[in-house]
Amino acid sequence: MTSRISDGETTVNALEEIKSLTVDFHAVADWTTELSGKVSKETYMLPNDDKQFARLNLLHHLIRHTFGGFNYKGIDEDMLQLGATALDIGCGTAIWLAEMQRDFLEGEYVGIDIEITEWAKAFQTISKDRIRLVEGDVLLPFPFDDETFDYVHQQDMVFGIPSARWSDVITEIFRVTKPGGYIDLVELQFPECLHPTETCKVYIDLASSIFNARGASPYMARELRKLVESSNLFEDVQCIEELVPVGWSKDGESNEMCIKKKDWIGSDA
Repeated sequence: MTSRISDGETTVNALEEIKSLTVDFHAVADWTTELSGKVSKETYMLPNDDKQFARLNLLHHLIRHTFGGFNYKGIDEDMLQLGATALDIGCGTAIWLAEMQRDFLEGEYVGIDIEITEWAKAFQTISKDRIRLVEGDVLLPFPFDDETFDYVHQQDMVFGIPSARWSDVITEIFRVTKPGGYIDLVELQFPECLHPTETCKVYIDLASSIFNARGASPYMARELRKLVESSNLFEDVQCIEELVPVGWSKDGESNEMCIKKKDWIGSDA
């Protein structure tokens, strides 16, 4: 069994739920203004609270829906069915781990994050401990032996990894992945507004200042393929890019604001 959305009714319901959400850019700008004064190079640039957990879960569902209901892309499904050892880097609420262990009855699912959230602990309990959670900083050497995992997944880490450290993280991912294994890097491109409002411009300027304060780049998704290929560690590097509308008006029509989501897939050499 996979996590594919298999029937039209489910798809329609998911779309209606997504379209019911509207983006209040004034609220976002106010929140970003408050946050921008608190960011340092040593801290994760987003809050650690219920609003952030809700954002992470919503983003997970948006990305999964974008790819036809799959939690994995370009991966050998037979390997997952037989029981793979999988790692989720920056696991957050552990929703990806929870859904993978639900859909594949064999295998071990491991998550690492700088702090283990209550959401993640709850999913671990529900999974009857098929999920293992490890507290650790992904900017340091991973606390795993070489060639441990069949599959390494990483999503939405552009907020947590400074630009100069991506090569180090990619090297660590290679180290802990088994020969013939897979990696799956999923990142969001920074919003591109065709006709931005003044509020949207404020949001983009403030968000950019937050990234700059940490030495990070909101456009890192553009660079991932080059980084992965130049490492000479992986073969069969693929890229899937989707354009995703963000923010619907009250009448359900899409506005001009979109983000480009880039999904880099590589199989370990």
